[in-house]
Amino acid sequence: LPRDSIPGLRPWRRTPRVPGSRMTLSLRPPHAPTPPLPMSRQEMLARGWDAIDVLLVTGDAHVDHPSFANGLIARLLEAAGYRVAVLAHNIDGFASDWDLPRDDVRMWTLVREFVTHQIYGLAHVRDAVNGLISSHVAAFRPDPHAISEKLSSIESSDPGDMMASLQKLLGDPELLLGAVRTPEQDRLRPRLDTVLSVVIGWSDYMTDLVGGRILGNPSRIAEAARRRRIDGGEETAFVERLLGVHITRQQVEIGRSFVDGVVQRAGTDGLTPLYGASENLPTPSELEAPGLWLARLEISGD
Repeated sequence: LPRDSIPGLRPWRRTPRVPGSRMTLSLRPPHAPTPPLPMSRQEMLARGWDAIDVLLVTGDAHVDHPSFANGLIARLLEAAGYRVAVLAHNIDGFASDWDLPRDDVRMWTLVREFVTHQIYGLAHVRDAVNGLISSHVAAFRPDPHAISEKLSSIESSDPGDMMASLQKLLGDPELLLGAVRTPEQDRLRPRLDTVLSVVIGWSDYMTDLVGGRILGNPSRIAEAARRRRIDGGEETAFVERLLGVHITRQQVEIGRSFVDGVVQRAGTDGLTPLYGASENLPTPSELEAPGLWLARLEISGD
């Protein structure tokens, strides 16, 4: 959006130009920082609001920084004159459910968000994941015969029973997904699983590494978060399977084992090729044998 199209949003100030350097733009607005966006009814009332215009819902921590979509969108909407609030209470609820220190969980989540943002910010990783997911979704093909066979199995003279059976039938995500799954998706599955596993294992390792330096020993938080990620609800599982990104405990463990295997053989620097190019991402065979990946890229542990 052009900045002059958003009411109340003033242009950023140019910083003084140093001779011989490139011109830069300051990311700081010319006015004092605004207070944090309300994240509870109490904080909303403290601003004198009896209602809001926009509620932004985030599945993880809310990071009030333009590098993150929620933070950027929230501040743009606020500058346009809207009353904006953020719903991210699941962080505190997660800490309470698992009897974890709330501030430590918030910090760990922040570290996790930054690490994930950095990894998915790599063009070759982002393109690989997006490309495989797009191919998976595009490969769905309706199979009217499979669905009609299930519909014909409904037998009842009671309209109420028939409607209940129909709702149950069409509300079964496994049935619907199985009815439209194609061989092309089955061929994509190993590669998509491999990329997701290595990205998750990579993210977990770097989060533990950085989080350990800040929090000491965040292993309880990390394990609880991994359990929560795997044990999602039925609605989450349906969407994940639709996109081809449903993560199982086995995938998480394989991804982490790959990263641990690389680090044990070549140290943390052994992960450096992952930052380079898509061809450096492991194949399905290499995911289960990190030594093969190291050998292909001629990485020595010495």
